[in-house]
Amino acid sequence: ESLANEVLFDIFEYLSDVDLFHGFRELNIRIDNLIIKHFKNHKHIDFRLIFKEDLNIIRRKYLPLFINEIKSIYLSDNDTNPHELDIFISRLYPLYRFENLQSIKFYNIYSIEKINRILNDLKHLSYLTHLYLKQTYIKYDPNIILIMMNNIWSLSYLTHCCLDIFFEDISHLIPPTVISCTLKYLSISGVQCDLDNLSLLYEHTPYIEYISINLWDPYNDHYQLSLIPSVTILKLKCQSSSRIIQALLRKMPNLINLTVETKIIQIDGHMWKDIIEKYLLQLNIFNLKMEFE
Repeated sequence: ESLANEVLFDIFEYLSDVDLFHGFRELNIRIDNLIIKHFKNHKHIDFRLIFKEDLNIIRRKYLPLFINEIKSIYLSDNDTNPHELDIFISRLYPLYRFENLQSIKFYNIYSIEKINRILNDLKHLSYLTHLYLKQTYIKYDPNIILIMMNNIWSLSYLTHCCLDIFFEDISHLIPPTVISCTLKYLSISGVQCDLDNLSLLYEHTPYIEYISINLWDPYNDHYQLSLIPSVTILKLKCQSSSRIIQALLRKMPNLINLTVETKIIQIDGHMWKDIIEKYLLQLNIFNLKMEFE
């Protein structure tokens, strides 16, 4: 108790949110008030790796005191804290109570039904701009995935979205059928995207500036891919022919930053130079990783 508040705040900086609550909560009124002030100042809370019993105490005793200050939150549904998301899906403590939330990250979700229930709650948040689904493992059901994609594209203020989603087998992107006029930064991993689906994706995300995708297209046809002038940054993992890659890049004339990771060796340095000089006149940064088997 002899430690100054500033020293305690410095100690709090070195602790995870879970360790902070577990080690310091309910020691005395002063410490509890400092914990509350710490979270008000940081405006972020990480609920990963927290036990359900601790979460229930935090939810009842502490969270109401600073919930309106929270702008960023991490949630998980892994083996350490199974069913944690159920608390926030239930009417006991729905996510829309975090009225000023701007960013939310979910880890280790194994149920697309949970994801869709969460997304329905997030539609009530007026400041949410960043959504991340990390290390997500769900069943590949195109109809339900389309619902998920449309729910995401229906978030009225969303600008950044990262979908790190994996399925049992190689699966293909299901483009949304809802148009988002706010989404500008999109990263999708775990699924393959062909040029047809990429074209549909752009039609429903017309202001996209940053795209990170896995391009896979077994066909070697000419595509009627529409021009994609809004994209300035592209990160591409591809298992397609050089013809497909060129078909895509010639439709992105305003690229300033391009990263390509591929196992294809048909494109040598001279071909890349030709592509850049012909189609990518605005390009400033080019990163290339090629694997040889």
